[in-house]
Amino acid sequence: MKKNIFYKKRNYKKIKYFSIFSILVITTFLYFFSNNFYNKNLFKIQEFDKKRYVLLDNLGGKIIPDFGVDILENLSNNSLNTNYNLNLENIIYSIQLEISNSLSEINDKIIYYSNDKTIDSNRLYVGEFNSNLGKKFILLYSNYENRQLAQNNCNKLKTIGTKCLVINVQKLKNL
Repeated sequence: MKKNIFYKKRNYKKIKYFSIFSILVITTFLYFFSNNFYNKNLFKIQEFDKKRYVLLDNLGGKIIPDFGVDILENLSNNSLNTNYNLNLENIIYSIQLEISNSLSEINDKIIYYSNDKTIDSNRLYVGEFNSNLGKKFILLYSNYENRQLAQNNCNKLKTIGTKCLVINVQKLKNL
């Protein structure tokens, strides 16, 4: 009896080409079917018209009154008295040397400038105005007719190490 040790290779070319052709035909058929004949809304989700969250009117607990930021300050030290030059109605342009929430910091700067002798302490003005952040105190130096004169003097002060800013005092609200 004769046995073949080696088997003959079958011709798989026809099967290979037929399977590739059939896969391409099936994918194109599914593609056109899904785009033209199938309903594109796969999931129907109803629109949610109700409230998504609930805000409670009363959360309970102790109600704490809102005193604002001013509760953190010592208000007894922040009142202007007669020691300051408060005649700010005639000032047009001035040089801002300091701005602070606390009048004691302005006092410290006045003492510093009077001891330093670089700035004439008789020409210092202290103003008070209210902003969105609360009461502010501003330390001003001298009165100028126009912005250019104030800017020139501010540049001279900057050369000796003093930080300054030219402002139009007439445009400050509540000063």
